[in-house]
Amino acid sequence: MPLTDIATYFSTGQFSRIQQHFSQTITWEIVGEQQLSGFDQVLKHLDLCFAIACFNAEASGSGYKRSTSAEFAKTA
Repeated sequence: MPLTDIATYFSTGQFSRIQQHFSQTITWEIVGEQQLSGFDQVLKHLDLCFAIACFNAEASGSGYKRSTSAEFAKTA
């Protein structure tokens, strides 16, 4: 899978499409905040962060949504 596809899926919250590329011993350091260790902990954090980001975008009325083409699109 091309890195651009992985980046797109990651940034649009489509983690199920890329999680097979994550090691079971994955470690993700969020500098100045926390360190996540292990596949389950990283996926849980990603899902939570994406859900919060989507909720905040809708609540702010920013007009942005995730489209089915895995791109962000401005809504009318």
